[in-house]
Amino acid sequence: KEFLQEVNRVQKKDETITVVTDHEDYRDEIINEFLKVKEYRAIFKEPYFEQDTKDFGSSFFSTLFQSKDKAINYIKFSRS
Repeated sequence: KEFLQEVNRVQKKDETITVVTDHEDYRDEIINEFLKVKEYRAIFKEPYFEQDTKDFGSSFFSTLFQSKDKAINYIKFSRS
């Protein structure tokens, strides 16, 4: 809840936020918290995340997680 309050404080209207995690419980918690706030809408269709997002780029963690066969969950919401 504190995380979302801080995001809402600094994020401008019509901007998006992307959260990336390999942890399913954290993924579900983040999605559920964003869905509770009327100012946010999910960019991805239900179940509100994607695991095969080509346009995100690569990072140390994405390479590490992929090398360990972990699914990487991409969550994206827009503030209206």
